[in-house]
Amino acid sequence: MNFFYNLNFIYGRIVLGVEYIGFEYFGWQRLKQYNTIQQTLEEALKIFTGHAITLKASSRTDSGVHAIRQIAQFDSFICRSQKSWVLGLNSNLPSDVRIRWAVKISDKFNSRKAIARRYKYLIYNKFIDSALIRNTMSCHKTPLNIKQMHIAAQSLVGKHDFLSYCSSNCKSISSIKTLHFVEVRSYGPIIIIDIQANSFLHNMVRNIVGALLEIGNGRHSVNWCKKILFKKNRNEAGKTAKAKGLYLVDVLFNKEFQTQLPHEPNSIIGPHQLFYF
Repeated sequence: MNFFYNLNFIYGRIVLGVEYIGFEYFGWQRLKQYNTIQQTLEEALKIFTGHAITLKASSRTDSGVHAIRQIAQFDSFICRSQKSWVLGLNSNLPSDVRIRWAVKISDKFNSRKAIARRYKYLIYNKFIDSALIRNTMSCHKTPLNIKQMHIAAQSLVGKHDFLSYCSSNCKSISSIKTLHFVEVRSYGPIIIIDIQANSFLHNMVRNIVGALLEIGNGRHSVNWCKKILFKKNRNEAGKTAKAKGLYLVDVLFNKEFQTQLPHEPNSIIGPHQLFYF
């Protein structure tokens, strides 16, 4: 979507496509004493519109986690062109947070009612860390067995009780989730763990990655992920992987709303990672 030529004026319920590097922030959700993505965006919106706005996001990403396609909605009576919304907000945002697009959507839309969320976890697998990606990828010094990690991950696909992969302070009503797919691939020194589910528990992706790293290191067999699943005990699982390697890359809604949102095929990898391919 080219906003330099799009002069459609919009107001009412508006959806933003947001990307950010989360390293300097204490997650998405507004907190009284800490800098968060939601607070940063709402302050920019207040400057641009002249009135207070509360954002509702599709995923409340944790401290240090990044996003390539976060979906955030708000309501405003201010009428501006789509180009103006994007450029005006970006002019009031720090360089590590950017609005990619803005569209008007049905008043029935609720960003929290997504049918799927997709994350990718990026690992730089070389003995010497790279200074270029120190805050945007997790680094792992020893060689990882990608094939074993991918095989192990397949036991998690489907509908399961993921209690063992939830953080100890998880507040979710149910720990039963449906994992659509998980793939482990390598591109040169970069390993990408691609995972999608209807929704995720707190730290679920990072705990799954932590278990896969143990298998990739040869400390456990390919059956370990499945064994952890059946234990239903967080203490039986591995360490939680670092936040800086995790990206929210896509959020899916039912057809009625999905067709109203821009299609961004390039968001699945992220432009800043293309340097390595």
